[in-house]
Amino acid sequence: MYILEPYFKAFEESTGCRITLHDYVNFLFSEGRPLFDGFLRCSHRRAFPEKCGKEFRPYCIRHCMDEFNERIAKNRRDCCFKHCRKNYWEVAAPVYRNGSCILVFFAGLFDPRTEREKMRRASLLLPFFASGVCGIAESIHEKETFGNSLEKKIASYVKENFNRPVSTRDLAFHLSLSVTRVCHLVKVSCGKTFFEMLTEERIRHAKLFLKQSDFRIKEISVLCGFQNSEHFNRVFRAATGMTPGGFRQSEETDGG
Repeated sequence: MYILEPYFKAFEESTGCRITLHDYVNFLFSEGRPLFDGFLRCSHRRAFPEKCGKEFRPYCIRHCMDEFNERIAKNRRDCCFKHCRKNYWEVAAPVYRNGSCILVFFAGLFDPRTEREKMRRASLLLPFFASGVCGIAESIHEKETFGNSLEKKIASYVKENFNRPVSTRDLAFHLSLSVTRVCHLVKVSCGKTFFEMLTEERIRHAKLFLKQSDFRIKEISVLCGFQNSEHFNRVFRAATGMTPGGFRQSEETDGG
């Protein structure tokens, strides 16, 4: 069912650890569906219920997302180590595109007192594993957007920049056209405005995060390029007829 799962499981069997992910742009998704077991692998709390699942969540958010993201943005290494106050260690392999970290692979959890050699081996292998997995995902994405038409270029730009504060002016610069010309061409080629396309893409990703991750509403609003959680709630409700929280609850009730 999940194209990438055999690779994840093979890595885990060979290294004796578990792979989890922080996929900030749903990079390992295809046509709205995860290429791996996203429900389990996108959450440390689900992957390690007896360890991470019992930790104080605000601490996890601050440590595993805010502080760690700031660290990898500053250092930009292809591999590093991460540990928390309970002395659980992981190997982390960030993936960068367009100057930003879009995805992080984690291998763990390790006890440094008895598993130092396993950590060392994982640190050597994980960056290559991450690169290979991303290569497979990119090949799938290329097949989805095959062609060089203007419509495909616009759609590709929206997919790559939905989480950024981009405007029609940015798209015009990307296409080397005037803003007026781009506004006209987007409407003619795609049947909607650039803003409408961008909003649809943001809502699409928001739905994926709400269904597949345990990120909070505020965190999802940031990951999807909204100004703030209030703006996110307003736009999401206008597009779907329900709030983000209501959507998540309905998915959980229906079995997601």
